Amino acid sequence: VMLLLLWTMIVRPLGFEYRSQMAHAAWREAWDWALFVSGAVPMIVFGAAIGNLFRGVPFHFEWNMTSFYTGRFLGLLNPFAIMTGVLSLALAVMMGSLTVMNGAEGAMFRRARGLAQAAAAAAIVLFVSGGLWVHAMPGYRLVGGPGAGVPQTPLQQTVVTAPGAWLTNFGVHPLLWLVPAAGLAGMAGAWLAARAGRSHLGWWLGAVAWSGVIGSAGAALFPFML
Repeated sequence: VMLLLLWTMIVRPLGFEYRSQMAHAAWREAWDWALFVSGAVPMIVFGAAIGNLFRGVPFHFEWNMTSFYTGRFLGLLNPFAIMTGVLSLALAVMMGSLTVMNGAEGAMFRRARGLAQAAAAAAIVLFVSGGLWVHAMPGYRLVGGPGAGVPQTPLQQTVVTAPGAWLTNFGVHPLLWLVPAAGLAGMAGAWLAARAGRSHLGWWLGAVAWSGVIGSAGAALFPFML
């Protein structure tokens, strides 16, 4: 996965540098696709990584507490991880389209506006679907561990699995529901702002949406992801 991300980071600046070096249409189209793929792949991979935190990944500890992943690359591409990856991509497309709207006119402006609305709508559907999926999937719940002030290691914790356990923190601290609510509000607001042609406002609402989505994952995964 890291090599895949590394290659996208190498290809992307090359695309910006060499796309206009030749006037040939095929040359430019090839670099356009390279730029598209090198931009989309990291967003999908990062989103899928968050999804796999919910699903769990196979690993073990060595004697010195070094963790080793024991699964396969294709095992990371499970349905839930793919969905969270597409959610990440949809949010990125929404933000990019709103950015293009800031400096575009005419047909390009209308195209960016339509893409921003479509991406925002897709993000809303995927975020809600992901929440329902997380509610149904088995999650982890910390039920015991050493007392405060005692050196902590993962092997000293007592953890159980239970359906819907990822939402335990939201039940204990109901104010945390404001985090996913802010995410949904940001997506809906960005959709409305794009429709009204107010791209600058839509971009800031998109930032709220990103914060809500990432914050929701963090609130659900705590204390397993510190």
